[in-house]
Amino acid sequence: MDIIAWILDPAQFQVEIANAYWGSIYGAVDDISFQLTQMGYPPR
Repeated sequence: MDIIAWILDPAQFQVEIANAYWGSIYGAVDDISFQLTQMGYPPR
């Protein structure tokens, strides 16, 4: 992480944090739904 850039542009830093945060949440949800699909859920 570039400290200087963070000091100069905190808004951009916030955007990057939010993107990483939501990206990890969506990734986890996708992973869980994939696991459920592998186990045959939802039943057809």
